[in-house]
Amino acid sequence: MSLSKLLSLPKEILQTIFKFIEPKFLKLIQDIPQIRPYVLRVLYSKVTLNYFRFKDKFILPKNPQFTVGAQFRELEEPLADILMLDELRVIIEENDLPPPRKIYFNDPMDIVEAHDLSPELLKNCEIGISFNYSGSEQFMYEILVKQLKDYPYNVTRLDSYSFMDESKYGSNEKWFNSVKSLNLKNIDSLKTVFSQGSFDNLADLSLDMDPQGNFDFSDFDFKDFELIPSSLKKLECYFDQIDPEDISSIKFPTGLTELHFSTFPFDDFSPEEGEAAPVFDLSYLENLKKLYYSLMGATIKFPRSLLELHVSNSSVPLRELCRDCPDLVKLNCESFSHMTGDFPEKVTDLTIGVDGLSELYRYWHHINKKNDDSKRQKLDDNSHFLSKILSQLHHFKVSDFFGGSGEFTLFPKESDEYNFSNLKTFAMTFPYDFKVGDIPSSVTSLRVSSSKGLDFSRFKHFGNLVDVCFSGMKDISIFKCEFGPSLKYLEVDSSKIKAIDIISPNLECLVVTKTSMSVIKQSTFKVPEGLLELDISFNSITDIDDSFRFPDNLRVLDISFNELKKLGNLPQNLKKLRCGRNYFDPDEYEFSFPSSLEVFEMAHMESFDSDAYTKFFDFSICKSLKYLDLSTSEYYGDKLPLNIFPKSLVYLNLSGMEFDEIEGNFTDFENLKTLDLEQSTLQKYLEQTDKDIEEGKEEHYFGPKLNALANFNSSLPKELYKKVRADLKRGDKKKEKENKFIEI
Repeated sequence: MSLSKLLSLPKEILQTIFKFIEPKFLKLIQDIPQIRPYVLRVLYSKVTLNYFRFKDKFILPKNPQFTVGAQFRELEEPLADILMLDELRVIIEENDLPPPRKIYFNDPMDIVEAHDLSPELLKNCEIGISFNYSGSEQFMYEILVKQLKDYPYNVTRLDSYSFMDESKYGSNEKWFNSVKSLNLKNIDSLKTVFSQGSFDNLADLSLDMDPQGNFDFSDFDFKDFELIPSSLKKLECYFDQIDPEDISSIKFPTGLTELHFSTFPFDDFSPEEGEAAPVFDLSYLENLKKLYYSLMGATIKFPRSLLELHVSNSSVPLRELCRDCPDLVKLNCESFSHMTGDFPEKVTDLTIGVDGLSELYRYWHHINKKNDDSKRQKLDDNSHFLSKILSQLHHFKVSDFFGGSGEFTLFPKESDEYNFSNLKTFAMTFPYDFKVGDIPSSVTSLRVSSSKGLDFSRFKHFGNLVDVCFSGMKDISIFKCEFGPSLKYLEVDSSKIKAIDIISPNLECLVVTKTSMSVIKQSTFKVPEGLLELDISFNSITDIDDSFRFPDNLRVLDISFNELKKLGNLPQNLKKLRCGRNYFDPDEYEFSFPSSLEVFEMAHMESFDSDAYTKFFDFSICKSLKYLDLSTSEYYGDKLPLNIFPKSLVYLNLSGMEFDEIEGNFTDFENLKTLDLEQSTLQKYLEQTDKDIEEGKEEHYFGPKLNALANFNSSLPKELYKKVRADLKRGDKKKEKENKFIEI
């Protein structure tokens, strides 16, 4: 659907559509003017406040981070966007947004501030509180927790909660009756907990019994699990060093749909000869859909309702799994026991360790030697040990820290004999000894950590392949490959390659990192002309040849963490550039930046020798530049002239840079919202500007939009601090307590 057709829909439908889009994709499109109001309403309907603190000081709001091909890369689960309370209020005011539906406070002290400054934000939203912030001493919590309980707000989530002594912290009844998600930390009695409220709304419960081994289970009654409300939907339990008999005594709530259970019995536990291991019977959980467990020294009985099974530190009894879980669709395990020729026939998503593959192969190899025994059930009647399993899979991943036997080939040679057309994604997370073989041409997403047995000439025939990652290619010096028109993203990392030659007509994003490339030139770095985003960071590249030309359409470039002294010829339409952690020398080379740049990160720039730079870069040509990060760049000049920066800047980070004073005035930067200077530099600038104001040379200290200033605090001279603070509030018609300026 085109953007114009989308915008023709009623507003209510539009807002509903955007609610179902993942936040990471919403962030990519939030700057499109026509849809920005709808996107922001979703992004700021659930917010997290004040997480990154150090000694009770806020860290400066970060400039927009960009990652080449972010929509395709397997990134770590990102933290929620962290806001300061003042920052949230500004966003809501400037964009005419309704208050968030949910606010999560990483520091309970911030609820007190929000109650005093912006109670309207809290009235109709669901509030979550984490008590894991170590900045407050325990004696402070006795006062704080009581105070929070007196507020008239709807608390629906409590994390790291351990305040069971109601004589110290007040009654838990109101919170326990309203809470939907509860994480209890180091409680010694479930009976105590569930006698303090009705828990009518509780759906998600986590019991963290100190996995580090410092918790005393001697007085803990595992039979008290029966006190947990039967209506609970999700339960997480983490125990350490418990008696195997206690495992079998646990009875979970019968209404559970998701269970996470991790426990390790006493050290060196193993049943004596002839003695059966404890049985962990979950067959009575008739509503359970998802099960995650790590269970050593005990066997388990599965419920028939199970749809997903995730197992670590334990083998899965394959025979029992096939018998007891007929509807299982997702399986994640390291290895198998109780082998059989069957496999759960509805599983379409399989993550398996190499040991598990080896066990399947050995069973198949052994059973197929007994061709004369017709009563023996074979794992597969065909000539490959995984052919029956692969034919039903949509998603297949090999994931294990330890490599297994290399005696098998993972995929058989592609032929009419096998039909693996259901397979859409394949990934292997580590290089293993086995050969990969002929990966099915039906895949849309591919992650491969070895080139062993891989035929690169086949990929041009993969008509559905959208994203690919190759890593661990130790036996290839030149990566030469042709891909079909469907490919959008390609990544090559942790490999020995020294040159690349890629043919891919519609490739948009290319990532080449942690390789042996040292010089970028036209003959050794052949990439498609239509490329939009390129990441060649972490390669120890020492030079970009003067004759080399980046693709003309390139919009995003990351060349950080190399050993470059000059930039090379940058494309004139470049929008985002990251080039920090290099050795650029403005004293030796002239640097010219594209005027089209909007985001520029040159943090942690180092000098090639012991001398820091005395000359600096000129960014004034970049008339569209909004975000500039020069933090911790080595520059030892007497003065830093502000005329090298464009007036379009919204964010400027000069922290960690050593210069005596600033030449110019920030009042000229009318769009600047966030500024980071070293404490001493800031004080000198404010003192000099203060003199200029007294002499009538200047009217203000900063531009009208500044709302985040690092190191502006009471350590400055008292009178100067008051004057600057008052000036920063100019034009703000709201009351003092509602001022939008953020002190950091």
